[in-house]
Amino acid sequence: MSDPPWCRWRQDTLVLTVRVQPRASRDEIVGPQGEALKIRLTAAPVEGKANAQLCKFLAGVFDVPVRQVTLARGPQAVPSR
Repeated sequence: MSDPPWCRWRQDTLVLTVRVQPRASRDEIVGPQGEALKIRLTAAPVEGKANAQLCKFLAGVFDVPVRQVTLARGPQAVPSR
Protein backbone atom coordinates (compact mmCIF):
# COMPACT_ATOMS: atom_id res chain seq x y z
CA MET A 1 0.00 0.00 0.00
CA SER A 2 1.43 3.38 -0.95
CA ASP A 3 1.42 6.53 1.17
CA PRO A 4 -1.18 9.21 0.43
CA PRO A 5 0.04 12.14 -1.70
CA TRP A 6 0.20 14.47 1.35
CA CYS A 7 2.49 12.15 3.34
CA ARG A 8 5.99 10.96 2.41
CA TRP A 9 9.22 9.91 4.07
CA ARG A 10 12.52 11.67 3.35
CA GLN A 11 15.07 9.38 5.00
CA ASP A 12 13.97 9.31 8.65
CA THR A 13 11.81 12.47 8.41
CA LEU A 14 8.05 12.41 7.85
CA VAL A 15 7.05 15.20 5.45
CA LEU A 16 3.42 16.31 5.39
CA THR A 17 1.76 18.68 2.96
CA VAL A 18 -0.96 20.49 4.87
CA ARG A 19 -3.55 23.15 4.17
CA VAL A 20 -4.46 25.07 7.31
CA GLN A 21 -7.76 26.79 8.02
CA PRO A 22 -7.14 29.31 10.82
CA ARG A 23 -9.76 30.75 13.18
CA ALA A 24 -11.70 27.49 13.36
CA SER A 25 -13.89 26.55 16.30
CA ARG A 26 -11.46 23.78 17.32
CA ASP A 27 -8.14 22.22 16.39
CA GLU A 28 -8.71 19.13 14.24
CA ILE A 29 -7.59 17.13 11.24
CA VAL A 30 -10.34 17.33 8.64
CA GLY A 31 -8.89 14.88 6.13
CA PRO A 32 -7.40 14.82 2.65
CA GLN A 33 -8.04 17.81 0.40
CA GLY A 34 -6.47 17.19 -2.99
CA GLU A 35 -2.71 16.78 -2.52
CA ALA A 36 -2.79 18.12 1.06
CA LEU A 37 -4.10 17.19 4.49
CA LYS A 38 -6.56 19.81 5.74
CA ILE A 39 -6.15 20.92 9.36
CA ARG A 40 -8.34 23.40 11.20
CA LEU A 41 -6.79 25.53 13.95
CA THR A 42 -8.29 27.97 16.44
CA ALA A 43 -5.32 30.36 16.18
CA ALA A 44 -5.41 33.46 14.00
CA PRO A 45 -2.95 33.77 11.10
CA VAL A 46 -1.14 36.76 12.60
CA GLU A 47 2.36 37.11 13.99
CA GLY A 48 3.08 33.39 13.50
CA LYS A 49 0.34 32.29 15.92
CA ALA A 50 -1.23 29.77 13.52
CA ASN A 51 2.19 28.35 12.63
CA ALA A 52 3.09 27.92 16.30
CA GLN A 53 -0.29 26.29 16.99
CA LEU A 54 0.20 23.96 14.00
CA CYS A 55 3.57 22.80 15.36
CA LYS A 56 2.09 22.19 18.82
CA PHE A 57 -0.92 20.38 17.37
CA LEU A 58 1.16 18.08 15.15
CA ALA A 59 3.58 17.38 18.01
CA GLY A 60 0.62 16.23 20.08
CA VAL A 61 -0.83 14.11 17.29
CA PHE A 62 2.49 12.34 16.69
CA ASP A 63 3.55 12.34 20.36
CA VAL A 64 6.88 14.06 19.72
CA PRO A 65 8.47 17.18 21.24
CA VAL A 66 7.49 20.45 19.53
CA ARG A 67 11.17 21.03 18.69
CA GLN A 68 10.96 18.05 16.29
CA VAL A 69 8.25 19.73 14.19
CA THR A 70 9.39 22.31 11.63
CA LEU A 71 7.69 24.20 8.84
CA ALA A 72 9.56 23.99 5.56
CA ARG A 73 7.36 26.30 3.48
CA GLY A 74 4.66 28.87 3.92
CA PRO A 75 4.46 32.19 5.74
CA GLN A 76 7.17 32.52 8.38
CA ALA A 77 8.40 28.98 7.77
CA VAL A 78 11.39 27.72 9.66
CA PRO A 79 14.13 26.32 7.39
CA SER A 80 14.80 22.61 7.78
CA ARG A 81 17.76 21.68 9.93
